[in-house]
Amino acid sequence: ISAFPGMGKSYFVKNPEGLKVTDSDSSKFSWLSPGVRNPNFLEDYREHIEDCWGKYDIIMVSSHKNVREMLLDTGLDFIVVYPEKGLKEEFLERYRDRENTEEFVKLLDENWENWIDEIEKDKRIESYALGSGEYLSDFIQEVILA
Repeated sequence: ISAFPGMGKSYFVKNPEGLKVTDSDSSKFSWLSPGVRNPNFLEDYREHIEDCWGKYDIIMVSSHKNVREMLLDTGLDFIVVYPEKGLKEEFLERYRDRENTEEFVKLLDENWENWIDEIEKDKRIESYALGSGEYLSDFIQEVILA
């Protein structure tokens, strides 16, 4: 599952409803050291995801466009879960409540519409928009486990 920030990936990994779940946090692969980007990020992240494949019922991955493109290019089966576009303020508050940095909140604030539009316009991917107050755990119960 490629899930947008604030959808509840970390919560679901800790409360997996009997499933074997991992959160493949892309930030662990993005940087070589503080301020130094990993030039092999996508390759390293892909290898990690492929290593997890078959070991878990659900692998949570980044929703970044370059990650979605990499998943499409490698043929790995995935879905995208993201919030409805009109929920920007609700999600900015989620980010603040979970004590994300103001830099992170600002990044999401400035790119919200564009990033949601990119997901919605990409007809190559199966995607699901969640409504107000909904989280990944709700989606998994209603769609995946139903």
